[in-house]
Amino acid sequence: MPKNRNTAQSHSNVSQKSDMATSIWNVKEFNSLRDVATIVPLEKTHISVSGLLPNEVANRILDSLRRLSISSIFRRPKATLLAESLDRTQFYIRLFKKIDGANRAIVVELQRKNGCSLTFVSMARTILRELKHGYIDEEITSNMYVATHGKNTIITTDDSTHKEMEEDMTFALELVADNLVENCFINANLIAMESLCALLDGWSTDSRISLAAANNILRGDDGTHQEIKRSILQYVCHPCHEKYFHNELEERHCLVMHNLALAALANMLQIFPESGNELQVIVKSDEWLGDKGLLAVLIEELHFAETRPHDAYHAMRCLNAIIGVSSDVKSRAIELGIRNAMDISQNVGHCRHALLARESDIGISMV
Repeated sequence: MPKNRNTAQSHSNVSQKSDMATSIWNVKEFNSLRDVATIVPLEKTHISVSGLLPNEVANRILDSLRRLSISSIFRRPKATLLAESLDRTQFYIRLFKKIDGANRAIVVELQRKNGCSLTFVSMARTILRELKHGYIDEEITSNMYVATHGKNTIITTDDSTHKEMEEDMTFALELVADNLVENCFINANLIAMESLCALLDGWSTDSRISLAAANNILRGDDGTHQEIKRSILQYVCHPCHEKYFHNELEERHCLVMHNLALAALANMLQIFPESGNELQVIVKSDEWLGDKGLLAVLIEELHFAETRPHDAYHAMRCLNAIIGVSSDVKSRAIELGIRNAMDISQNVGHCRHALLARESDIGISMV
């Protein structure tokens, strides 16, 4: 479990690594690419492209990644891109040259590094198809392989079914609390936070149950809910600079938990109906509106959309759920610099991350 620190101050120290994500992939001339004949064997997820310059191929790939809201880290020396989806599936995209007599082509290979195989196959097929044949409707593409969130409709179930689901939810939250707080194994912590995200998602769980769980957790009604809330907020507020980690494994784990905690918080906030006042009661406190409160933390998160666009996306989801609950919250957000922060996330989103762009556009229209 990470220690509580002043996130706003710590985040300001984050420096972008020299090879971090960029919206421009400057691939050199054709002859600078590695010869595909030296790479044996290639992954099945590859195609050959003729009639395009390396930079044109790279730009098509980046455009596809933007529509699918996949973040990217550009490795300069080897014309290689490390991409990461919203569900943290990572894969490499590499460019090679292919010379067959007078015929010249660029070979594009995608190789999974880690994460879900099904996600990788779906995204690889889409990227390669769009590279070869152009892309289908942008709205359809962005919704096919990435999770989209919005206000959920509260669907009713019969009383007996609802009672059974409520009991299941209570038991599930107890397991989550045990694995987040008591279990020292990082895999158990990770599974617990992933389970929590699913339990609080009104699209995968009965929305009335998700709403009740979100309300109890955010209020901290009992020991179990307080422990879960404390864990979520500690990971949300944990600084993401490498100097706070002892090794690469700890850094990767904390960054993943930070992202999942933001997603869980966004799921909770977005499940509340717009017409109710439950959320207004919850956020009108110093825990949310103070100088070091959650509102300030979420706004600060947007400043690092360039290096962590997935985190910025979930932060924007949180902000869009709360800035409209009252004029006091909106005024406080403006005081904390939300307009400038949203401008940053909007620019990054329109360059590289369609879902972040959509949430940023919504947020800017609200303030």
